[in-house]
Amino acid sequence: MKYFSHLASAAGLINLYKGEIPFHHFIRNYFREHRKFGSSDRRNIGQLCYSFYRLGRALAHLPIQERILLGLFLCSTSPNEILENLKPEWNPLAGKTLDEKLRLLAVDPAELSAIFPFPHEMSAGIDAREFAVSHLIQPDLFIRIRPGKEDRVREKLRKAGVDFTVHTDSCCSLPNSTGVDKLISLNEEAVVPDFRS
Repeated sequence: MKYFSHLASAAGLINLYKGEIPFHHFIRNYFREHRKFGSSDRRNIGQLCYSFYRLGRALAHLPIQERILLGLFLCSTSPNEILENLKPEWNPLAGKTLDEKLRLLAVDPAELSAIFPFPHEMSAGIDAREFAVSHLIQPDLFIRIRPGKEDRVREKLRKAGVDFTVHTDSCCSLPNSTGVDKLISLNEEAVVPDFRS
């Protein structure tokens, strides 16, 4: 039941949002004003909202709640608790390729070009479909480990069961949904920059 409430809350937030400030500020302010949401509620509602926005203008003819669920399914790379509760028939299929998912849903792949509807604004040589589809992939979270803390941080990640990739002695990437602030001491043991930083 709580997942249907999360879906309704996400749809409500999307309807409220008018774009005056970046969405991440808007949702944080909303949760600050509405203290009834616990941390898992906030995480799930946020994930549902961002799944909607990752669709851009694709499938705009569908109702918001359907677009949220489609976005969640298309962005998911493995089964998850939200899909299990809201669309259990889709959950086992979450690990399929994007093209397989589109076939299963009977969605025309050309619909995805509307994710980014300004191909004429792109530089020459950029594949418009590939660029649009890239919006459905959540980038990894990168951390830069402070000197001398490498072994400690990696051990904490291993103990927590976090799947991470070591890029350099001081740089690791993790799934973006990892609550890294609960696993390590941010700023003391590691900082969260992007990979180029």
